[in-house]
Amino acid sequence: MIVDTNTRLLHSLDQLGPDLARRLRTGDGTPAVASSGAAGGSTGGPTGASSSGYAPGTVWRNLDAGPGAHEQAMDCVDASVVLGLRAGLIDAHVPAEFIAEYVRRDPRRRFGVAGVDPLPGDGPEQVDAAVELGMVGIAVSPAAQGCHPTHSAAMDLYERCRLRGMTLFVADPFPLPSSAMAEFGRPLHWDEVARTFPDLRIVFTRLGAPWVDETLMLVAKHRYVFAEVSGFASSPWALYHALQQAMVYGAMHRLLLGSGFPFETPAGAIEAILSVNALTQGTPLPSVPRSLLRGIVERPVPELLGFVTPGDEPADAARSGAGIPRAASALGRSAIRTGAGAAPAVLIPPPAGSAPGAAPSDSGRDEGERSTGERITR
Repeated sequence: MIVDTNTRLLHSLDQLGPDLARRLRTGDGTPAVASSGAAGGSTGGPTGASSSGYAPGTVWRNLDAGPGAHEQAMDCVDASVVLGLRAGLIDAHVPAEFIAEYVRRDPRRRFGVAGVDPLPGDGPEQVDAAVELGMVGIAVSPAAQGCHPTHSAAMDLYERCRLRGMTLFVADPFPLPSSAMAEFGRPLHWDEVARTFPDLRIVFTRLGAPWVDETLMLVAKHRYVFAEVSGFASSPWALYHALQQAMVYGAMHRLLLGSGFPFETPAGAIEAILSVNALTQGTPLPSVPRSLLRGIVERPVPELLGFVTPGDEPADAARSGAGIPRAASALGRSAIRTGAGAAPAVLIPPPAGSAPGAAPSDSGRDEGERSTGERITR
């Protein structure tokens, strides 16, 4: 099964906030992507883009991230995860209702994730509302929200996600607006969260860039921490280096496919992953085993992340894959067929000895002062 785990749906760039929308429209330090991975052509891609990866000067004024463009781009995968966004600090909002309406048109191939900002203090209520809308997860954006990952309001949100079986995505928009608090975007802050909620599934988008090593350390350390590789399709050397580091850390088995649509497409991401060893031809550089590359592309995401889709039984159906499409798309099949046997699926069972609904250990939770200097209140 091929699942794009990082896509966005927009009816206007203004939903990303005025600062980021201006940067995208004017090319003020925004990312450029290679033509093979850009959401170009009929999707209204960038002008001024080059094949040199991320560079200033790209203009996305005609960017189309609407339902039609998204559906067309996702034709080459079996399913996609559609992320919402809510960040008061940068005045960005992609409503959960907007995502849910699109997902309902094809619920077997789309998984909705609601953007939630913990700081207004209604995070648990937002999680409950997302569940009612049929969402499978929650997305937080610490830097764009100005919220330290271990803020007490954020910890309350994670607890509700755990209780409701929701996957947590750490998904700051890229590029970060000038008003965002980049120091809150460091993956290392999430070590305490993963210790406090050991059975909460956490997914870092864009490999947690620019702190890729920190992300890989967390993925290797914690059983239910994952990362997806969007943003690297247009920079083959950065992708190669990241994958080599993932092998060193022992984290390859929890890396997931992601495109970052509308700035790149799943077709471009798949091509970049499966062809990354082209960089090593004629050199003494080590290659990445083909089975590991295919493993990223073919990962059984719904099972790994415990997605519960409409009609599934909450307890077991998410892990059994009920309601999940099985047939690979034409592009996916042709891309995968070029290699040797597929990497085995990595299915992660619940923590040993845990009972359904049991509260996690608080051994990692500091009830005193947080690193932000805020006193934890209950």
